[in-house]
Amino acid sequence: MATGFIIITAVFFPVQGVLNSLYFTLRSGGKTLVTFVFDSVFSWTVTLPLALALCFLTELPVLAVYAIVQAADIIKIVVGTVMIKKGVWITNLAAEFS
Repeated sequence: MATGFIIITAVFFPVQGVLNSLYFTLRSGGKTLVTFVFDSVFSWTVTLPLALALCFLTELPVLAVYAIVQAADIIKIVVGTVMIKKGVWITNLAAEFS
């Protein structure tokens, strides 16, 4: 089982890498509230309910549940990429003071 967890984690390493770059880009642009939602709120409103539902409402094996929960982070990639491409992550501090 440990080998399975390691393999699933390795498969999702690129997802985590993209998420980190999106997260820190948003944060560097001044969108600290968005990064809070990106991490904490998503974990409590999507990841945890998904994991609980899969555990208690299905007969899926543990490794499948783990893989599906890891795959849920793809939602954050889509949202973060859209935000970066639209430029909503940029806070112009100079415009606020002039």
